[in-house]
Amino acid sequence: MENRIVHIFKCDHTEEKFRWSLYDSLGRGWNNTGVITSHIAKLGPKSVVKNACVHWIGWGGIHQLEPTHIAIFDMQKMTWFDSEIPERAKTTYHALVDYNNGVGFVFYQNVGFRRSIQVWQLVQQGMDGIN
Repeated sequence: MENRIVHIFKCDHTEEKFRWSLYDSLGRGWNNTGVITSHIAKLGPKSVVKNACVHWIGWGGIHQLEPTHIAIFDMQKMTWFDSEIPERAKTTYHALVDYNNGVGFVFYQNVGFRRSIQVWQLVQQGMDGIN
């Protein structure tokens, strides 16, 4: 059985680059490294892993408190993709969850005395990204 661990970090918060390292248990080491260019200021602490892809919420805005992107790192292809979160989904609460054999983006907002909760399923769009 093969195990993989990805470590993605930002060396300098003023740069639009992340560095990544991938540990491969069959190769017995951190054999692959690279650089990612992205407008994301920081990655959220929680992730969802599905089909060898790690998904995070990317944060930005003032004081890095606004969810701005959904970021994905494919551990088999060693590729990165990020997609902007639509304005209407930038609400009070955000999370990525294992959902319907895929990954879901959950968000809610309070509207008067009512609470609106939505789950959007991430759908792969061709070979280039998510929708």
